[in-house]
Amino acid sequence: MKTVSQIQRNSIDGSGPPFGITRPSTSVSSLEDSVAACVRLGHVYPAPFDVLLAAHDVMEPDIIFVSSQRADIIGDDNIQGAPDLLIEVLSPSNRKRDQTLKRARYEALGVTEYWLVDPDAKHISVLRREAGQFAGAGVFGEGATVTSPLLPGLSIAVADVFAR
Repeated sequence: MKTVSQIQRNSIDGSGPPFGITRPSTSVSSLEDSVAACVRLGHVYPAPFDVLLAAHDVMEPDIIFVSSQRADIIGDDNIQGAPDLLIEVLSPSNRKRDQTLKRARYEALGVTEYWLVDPDAKHISVLRREAGQFAGAGVFGEGATVTSPLLPGLSIAVADVFAR
């Protein structure tokens, strides 16, 4: 695992996403750039960066967002607690795990929003915490735009995510 200094921690300040990393897919790159454009709202970390949800419960999402108000959960080597937003890009090898196991863990441990990006179906499924559990906020296809109450001003054209 790379440390924060190796992936060049990115406090969103308008400088864009962290550099010097290998992005797992163009979908991740596009989403990361879009989330990072929301200046002064928080911190964005791409994989590989661990989220320590509990003592023996470590996950590695594709994109992590922690709001400035909750920056105290950001450690030198990992995020220690439930981030505000986690994004996973589905692939044949991780699809079931991301849709079931990770969803259940993220929900149980207090993640506010969870996005599942499906490059095969070319859509983004958004889950938001309501009354202590995830509720479907929508499945957004190529003609749609994804927004988030966590990131005012964020507007992601789904077609752009899959165009790269």
